[in-house]
Amino acid sequence: MAKFDWKKIVGTVAPTLAIALGSPLAGVAVKTIATQLLGKPDATEQEVESAVLAADPQTLIRLKELDHEFKTTMVNAGIKLEEIAAADRSSARQREVSTNDSWTPRLLAAFVVGLAVILEGYVMLNGLPNTVNEFIVGRILGTLDTATGMVLAYYFGSSASSRSKDETISTIAKME
Repeated sequence: MAKFDWKKIVGTVAPTLAIALGSPLAGVAVKTIATQLLGKPDATEQEVESAVLAADPQTLIRLKELDHEFKTTMVNAGIKLEEIAAADRSSARQREVSTNDSWTPRLLAAFVVGLAVILEGYVMLNGLPNTVNEFIVGRILGTLDTATGMVLAYYFGSSASSRSKDETISTIAKME
């Protein structure tokens, strides 16, 4: 049986909490879920993961409500999660500039994208060999897809900026 990534489930149901999970506020997000969903403020990340993976529809609805409450709390506190996430991403670019090392990210990016094209192309053209575990290959290709997405987001931006642009256009359209 495939193991699901609990953070992807949170990202689907509770996107604001998911943004926090991928930022320096990850501990706050985990504690919020632990306290509000499990009633256990000192729950470990593994306990939160187990709860999310075993969630029934009612729990997912509660997680969605919790996401709205968390977003409201962050806005009221003046915390802008997108700005924190952007600052976190910019530190990688700043490192590149300050160390004058533009080749390491480029080589890693080329390796990841090249490996993805080669491996996924091979599987598409030839199928899986009979001697391999389909789960392992699927897991490797999934991880490689994620890494490729991260490389593309690093060089070309992420959907977060597109989402912000869409919200701005929507706000302007409502003003008219």
